Amino acid sequence: MSNSKLKNIRISIVCPWFLRGDAVGHSANDYYNALRETGFSNVRALGVRNDFPDMNFELCEDAKSLEENRWFRQSDLIVYHFAIHHELFEALGNPKKTGKHVVCFHNVTPKHLMPKRIWDVIDRSFAQIALFKNADAIWVDSRENSEELTRQSIKDLPFIELPIAVDRPAIGALEDKPTRQIDLMCVGRFFSSKGILDIVDALAKVKRMTNRHFVLRLVGNTDFSDPEYIREVKERVCLYGLGENVDFIGKVDEVTLARVFRQSHVLVSASYHEGFCVPVIEGLRAGMIPVTYDAGNLRWIAGGRGRTVTTGNVDGLADTLVEIIEGVAESFDDPAAPVLPLDGGMKSAQQFSKDAKTYASSFSFDNFTGRLERAVTHVFETNA
Repeated sequence: MSNSKLKNIRISIVCPWFLRGDAVGHSANDYYNALRETGFSNVRALGVRNDFPDMNFELCEDAKSLEENRWFRQSDLIVYHFAIHHELFEALGNPKKTGKHVVCFHNVTPKHLMPKRIWDVIDRSFAQIALFKNADAIWVDSRENSEELTRQSIKDLPFIELPIAVDRPAIGALEDKPTRQIDLMCVGRFFSSKGILDIVDALAKVKRMTNRHFVLRLVGNTDFSDPEYIREVKERVCLYGLGENVDFIGKVDEVTLARVFRQSHVLVSASYHEGFCVPVIEGLRAGMIPVTYDAGNLRWIAGGRGRTVTTGNVDGLADTLVEIIEGVAESFDDPAAPVLPLDGGMKSAQQFSKDAKTYASSFSFDNFTGRLERAVTHVFETNA
């Protein structure tokens, strides 16, 4: 197919919820914008809810309404964004479907890490993955997501890795941050799978192990969080007497979020499951050192530019946080001294900032648009 003809194809981006504050919703919106930016003018978003008014969006609530949608029926390419079960994805199993069908897989959190009330949904999500065998290609955010599909017996299909675009916050440098205290940050939804209680338990130990003053800021959209888990986190903070060390901010506006990134030195994640983990790249952009468990894609996402700890090892997390806190404090006196103990070796604050900026910039929206354009071309070349 010629390039001019390819750019005139009709494309449907199918995602149940194009939500702000949600990684999958933002990713689906990025796909829409990137395709439009690279010259694909005939693109529409189809789903149940849309928080992005600039998108050309059509409401489809289930597979039947999707299959009856004129734009969907006439589309040459359909891209499904899958992270949890929804009736929309049943359209993949229709033997009479037309066009090229691609699944962008964002992974599914195992049910033992989620509240029991949604275990049935998780079971149905993993069962629905079997429909991927009817796709023409699979696009994944990460190596972890590719390996998960292999574990789910999805293979013999073209796999292309398309890391999520991350263009915020503003690029920062560790050596330019405030030096009055060590600021830590944890950002994301509040669910048991995110290991917030592990972080609080670790900080209780950290407080006994160092004289450095530190504050952890917990940031996340509580609209998508588990209220019972939030209550438990707050109770644990009080139990340990960490009121001066843990600031539960919760939902914030963009200006406040940017400010917290700008002033923080360390990004902490004790998540038990990650298919990509956008906050790690955001932290690196902001000049923050990521300290994380090694679950899922967390083992690879920072590329040695932070510290990983065996998942569930709270003592190890505490020890590592102390090492990083001490290293950051020492870097205040000499930003050129190699005092930061990272997985990739001892680094100075200046060298870390340089490396983090270069690496995080590779996830830019501009780079993503180029990868996506090549992926679309590959679908039509491979399945010609």
